[in-house]
Amino acid sequence: MTLLRPITKKTPASTSTIEETGLPFGFVLQPFHNKDIVTAGTKPNNASSSSENTTSYYYTSSRPNSPTKRITNKTASKLQPTKACLIAKCTNCGSPLNPTSPFISSWSVLCNFCGQTFDVDYETQHEMRQKALSSKSGRNSRSVSNSNNNNNNNNRSSNNDRKIEYKNRYTRNQNLPECKKSKIEYSLPLLSVPMPKSNNSHHNEIYTLPAKMCPPLITILIDGTTTNANYYNEICTSLDTLLQICDDDNHNNNSNNKKHDDLFFKGCRIGIFIMTKHGGLSIFDLKHSGSHIKHLQIHSSPSLQQRQQKQDARTVDTENDNYYNEPNKHVISLSEMLDIEHIYVPLDNAYTRSNVESAIRTLGDCDILSQACNRDYNDPGTGDNGTGGGVYLGSTIEYILDFIEDVGYHPGIGSHDPCFEKHNKDAAIHKFLYAGGKILCFLAGPPHEIGFLQPSQPQGRTGMGGFGGTCAEIGKRFGNTNHNVTMSHESNEKHLDNDDDIEAGGVHNNNTPKMNRNGKTGTANIEEGSGSSSKTNKNHKTRMNDEMNFQATTAFKNVDEYYQHLGIQCAYDAFSIEIFGLIDESSSSRDDISGLFIGIPYLRLLSDRSGGSGPLLITLSNRRKCTNNNNDANEEKLLMREVISRCTLTRPTAFGALLRIRLSPSLSINMDREEHVVIDRNSKIKQNTRLFNYYCSSGMYGSVSPSSSDPELFFMGSCDVSTTLSFELKITSNSNSIDDYVFVDGRGGDMQLTPCVQTCFAYTSIVYRDGDWRTVRRLRVCTTKLNLTDITESITSSLDLEALAVNRFHILYASSLRGGIRNVRPIAQNWLLNVLLSTYKSADEQYKVMQKYGYNGGHVVESFYPSDRLLNVSGGQLSNKEKLLAQGHSQLQMLPLLIFSLIQCDALRPRRDSFEPSIDSRSAASANMGNMSPSSISRCISPRLELWISGLGNKGPSFDSVGTSMDDIRFAVIDQVGLHEKTEEAPDASTPRPLLLLDSPRQVLIYDCYEFCRLQSGIKDEDVPMDLKISAKMAKQSYRVPPLVKSSAGSKDIQLADADSHLKDALIEDSRLSETNQTYKEWLNLLAEVLFSEISKKE
Repeated sequence: MTLLRPITKKTPASTSTIEETGLPFGFVLQPFHNKDIVTAGTKPNNASSSSENTTSYYYTSSRPNSPTKRITNKTASKLQPTKACLIAKCTNCGSPLNPTSPFISSWSVLCNFCGQTFDVDYETQHEMRQKALSSKSGRNSRSVSNSNNNNNNNNRSSNNDRKIEYKNRYTRNQNLPECKKSKIEYSLPLLSVPMPKSNNSHHNEIYTLPAKMCPPLITILIDGTTTNANYYNEICTSLDTLLQICDDDNHNNNSNNKKHDDLFFKGCRIGIFIMTKHGGLSIFDLKHSGSHIKHLQIHSSPSLQQRQQKQDARTVDTENDNYYNEPNKHVISLSEMLDIEHIYVPLDNAYTRSNVESAIRTLGDCDILSQACNRDYNDPGTGDNGTGGGVYLGSTIEYILDFIEDVGYHPGIGSHDPCFEKHNKDAAIHKFLYAGGKILCFLAGPPHEIGFLQPSQPQGRTGMGGFGGTCAEIGKRFGNTNHNVTMSHESNEKHLDNDDDIEAGGVHNNNTPKMNRNGKTGTANIEEGSGSSSKTNKNHKTRMNDEMNFQATTAFKNVDEYYQHLGIQCAYDAFSIEIFGLIDESSSSRDDISGLFIGIPYLRLLSDRSGGSGPLLITLSNRRKCTNNNNDANEEKLLMREVISRCTLTRPTAFGALLRIRLSPSLSINMDREEHVVIDRNSKIKQNTRLFNYYCSSGMYGSVSPSSSDPELFFMGSCDVSTTLSFELKITSNSNSIDDYVFVDGRGGDMQLTPCVQTCFAYTSIVYRDGDWRTVRRLRVCTTKLNLTDITESITSSLDLEALAVNRFHILYASSLRGGIRNVRPIAQNWLLNVLLSTYKSADEQYKVMQKYGYNGGHVVESFYPSDRLLNVSGGQLSNKEKLLAQGHSQLQMLPLLIFSLIQCDALRPRRDSFEPSIDSRSAASANMGNMSPSSISRCISPRLELWISGLGNKGPSFDSVGTSMDDIRFAVIDQVGLHEKTEEAPDASTPRPLLLLDSPRQVLIYDCYEFCRLQSGIKDEDVPMDLKISAKMAKQSYRVPPLVKSSAGSKDIQLADADSHLKDALIEDSRLSETNQTYKEWLNLLAEVLFSEISKKE
């Protein structure tokens, strides 16, 4: 079910305990993450299999090496959840019955979220539901076009039948699934249709429809202002592959059964729009052959402004805003010109699909498209001589949304806030029912709202941004790091046995940060001193300007605010937006391209608020170079893989999703960003808070929109199994502790409420059932009981590092938006020092408890060894530095590397040497990282390395976690294989060969480590362990966008130099900080000195 991961499995019971641990009181939420949910997008067994670039038909658990499961048709048909109307709910707060709510009597239950008792008898529950239904009778009473009575009759149940079924269930209330299971799924009605002559007092609920009758909608928006033929070819290739992806395998495997070709499309409909200069819009009429195109002129549509006024939102200043001051022409509604059946056509129909394919071929011909869309490149309305840009993206999206609202209706709309009730007052009875949709926007330049501008700060190289959470060129991630990839066994670094013991004098540096009086570290001394400061080191170049606080005057003054509210409106209409920027750099030969600003920091708001996966930036000239030189196969099919993986055709998707988070009375979502985003107030950088204010939505980080009236309600246009959200809680009780008591009549006094968190996730999805795709609406309820404790050591021992990585990334990126990117490292470093100091104090307290009660006294945490944690306790095997850095703590020993990896990721690291990302590419990288699952983001910041040995017949890796440094790899190889004598002869086939598996969202690589042990190359493909190949493919399947699997061993489908570049980018511990030029080991030495100094003072 829904996956709710607390950062610590043990929950701090009070505010003081939270402060003592230094760890955030937060959670990571994946609302659509579930092995069963694959049935919502799993292709039938006898349908065609995906190509190499698509693996989303399978479910892979969070561990890359876990078995892959597949849901069969027989299993899928049995997965029919209980109707939500048969589940008792709290009559006060609406919380569904769950295992944490105790029965007070046979029919009375105590709700742990509001502290009120409620009755589960049918009359009470029915009365509550009737009141709720009557309030919605005017808004979701819609008839479905082209519906048939037989289907409706199969999905209706009379009130008498429901009453009998309900009472039968609750006569055995102790054995009900909702009373036992903390995670459970229910069915919700798609429609509630009034019965004839009932005056809306009785309704028939429709729980499922064929996907053809309630289809997902795919909207293609293409910037048609560029003359670059490669731009259109890339888009057409990606779209054509998306439609044809199943043809080859399907025809080979099912040559006598053509209907499965239609099953693949899951009832989806598609529409294609071309945006042209001056607000022009060309629409393909896909119902008829010949690629007929309708032309419209769209200027600033006032619809969004009117909607904002209805919301009483203080957003748009119409007097000072250039965007709304432009002269508006009367724009004819699209519903008055074309029927939705002409614009969005079904892909499971062979005739209309051929029309779509014909339209895509038209897009590939730049000259034909130019004539068809009546473009004039001599007009200055487009970009620089046809390079692209200037389209009215916001107006186009508004125009399409207005059209959808006029003619359409989606199942989740009845649950939205009352302030967005334009749909409820609609007098139309017949509506086109749709499940939700995706809007794929392909841009050739900055939209009109942003304009052709030049930021005040240097842009850097535009390059690639977004794929795998990166924006660095291959092999240039960490600048000029001194690596000798073709290594001997000797190391250029200090020998690892040199302990650098703090008390022995170790490594001292004048650039050591110091503790303030309040126990927190200061940042002023970090940038000063002679040590290894960037001011004194002349071996590298660092941009001292702050990239995150760029100053750019956009064409639309409040463009960030405008895109924010437009993204929210997309989410309300069950649409999410995906942004693809394809920029042509061929017209400029400069290394520092400061004029190519497409505006990703603003455009990402459309994606973030609507539920998209994050913008992607691709440089067309770079792609051509990669293709010609065959240097980087990752770049070769990047756009195609991104489009395929983000589309509803190949990805299990939830549409029109609503998320409610219920908490115990003493808890609330922490919405005060100032409490957990620390800013260096002494920084000379001018703070820019506009984008910072939009990054967090009512305390929730991720692609989600907040409700304007309910702080615990959120919604998304769409989400998938990888969608990840993050939030923190705070204790709001007067006692500053989680201890809720309520008086219950008849129980003889107060009862303590069980502290818990409940998530209710409602969504619409497409499932395969009984040989056909069907649209359903579901409700997922996840109730998590909090395990309270006041013991700091117990809390830190239950830390989930992957969940912490998600939380820390959002906090650090928000800090960069608020105080600048150079604010990130000091904040991360200070937070780490505080946690390590708190951990040492906790160990000291545990040692005192152990001395008093003994090891088995019941107060000592398991796996606590004071000799490995405290400086004044002898007998351990760790050095003093390792003790200070919590290397003796089972859960915190990897925390320093996690923080170092975060501040070294592409989204948070300042420019240095060859690493010069633009503002656009860095923003795209951060947006994609913010949408990654915990396991993916962990491997993004620090790739997973496994060492395998060929020829030994072993079934798994020899080392499943190799350190991310050349020394660690070398020592692991020599430990397993030994050091061979140099010889010109090829090794025998039986000779063990070391092979390294590199697993990251950007690249999965099998690397031949023969040079580490002085072997000769020449391993054959059949000598590469089959389990290693399977592990690499399964690692690929664990990502939202599967990277290519390459190997420098056996088949050698990647050049050795390129493989070395990928490996170089993965070695986090060998990288150097941009500002201080410190390696990971040098950085740890500084931290240890600070901790030792602080502990020595207090002792």
